[in-house]
Amino acid sequence: MIKPVIKLHKIDKAYQLGKKRFLPVIKRVSLEINKGAFIAFMGPSGSGKSSLMNIIGLLDWPTAGLYELDGQNISEIPKRTFPKLRGKKIGFIFQTYNLLPRYSVYKNVELPLIYSKEPRNKRKQKVLDAIKSVGLSERAHHKPNELSGGEAQRAAIARALVNQPEIILADEPTGNLDTKTGNEIMELLKSANDKGTTLLIVTHDPDIAKWANRTIRIVDGELEGVNV
Repeated sequence: MIKPVIKLHKIDKAYQLGKKRFLPVIKRVSLEINKGAFIAFMGPSGSGKSSLMNIIGLLDWPTAGLYELDGQNISEIPKRTFPKLRGKKIGFIFQTYNLLPRYSVYKNVELPLIYSKEPRNKRKQKVLDAIKSVGLSERAHHKPNELSGGEAQRAAIARALVNQPEIILADEPTGNLDTKTGNEIMELLKSANDKGTTLLIVTHDPDIAKWANRTIRIVDGELEGVNV
């Protein structure tokens, strides 16, 4: 029996607004995701898509419920170890790229390797390979303000791929791009998925969702049509 790489069971998430007021954003979400899946999450603004991705990506934690990552119960893992676990297993791609403006493409892509304490003598080739894989070799020493939107997103993808993570989480990865450039970005992500990377994307665009093997709608913090 194949064990899911991600298992969510009755996950709740609520933010405290006052002493007695809470804002629920995720409600009783149960979902199993196998290695190599390509899933698009769709839903209206404020539906809980990004909150769910933050929980899966260990950037936030649930108020209640069970989350298992590669069979590990996340609630039993010290939160101080989350950055190391994220660096090892998860790559992130954001709509706003989140590149450090003072750093070159090379330095931005190198950061996950530094955080994961990859030895210096092993970092260079991995960084160059990741940059080459997204077609940015000639832009490796340019800073983000010297790149087009599509180039900046390619750099963000290289940064997400450099550690060869098992999972990539992409939150509106084509949201700021024109259709042609957006399709080029999706081709890069699909290529990573074809090589076995589990890919989860959040999108408002039905045409982008069509790239995925499965689309899940989130409405008011609940998954539609998902039974686990």
